[in-house]
Amino acid sequence: NIKFPRPLCLDALGTCIAAHPAVFTGSTDCFALLRHTVCVTLLKNLKGCFDFAILIRSISLLQKLLRDQTLARMLMPELQVLLHIMLDLVNADRSPWQRATSLEFL
Repeated sequence: NIKFPRPLCLDALGTCIAAHPAVFTGSTDCFALLRHTVCVTLLKNLKGCFDFAILIRSISLLQKLLRDQTLARMLMPELQVLLHIMLDLVNADRSPWQRATSLEFL
């Protein structure tokens, strides 16, 4: 049983999505995986993450989803929730590095 570090997995996934978005838009199974697994993982990572590497890579993955117009259109409800969480990271109760990374994204 091999386990890869979460930041590496997020990077690899982001690279796959950026390089081949048609795989995810053209296959219902791949799109369902993206919607029900990747977006849920991003939600968890952005909502309660205190690990800098994971937060940075999650934001990068979110940016890659937003850059592809077809994926962004198909994932509109999920992306609205994720963008709302990015706005929540700017709150004063968050650490300075979380606020800074969120502001840089926004």
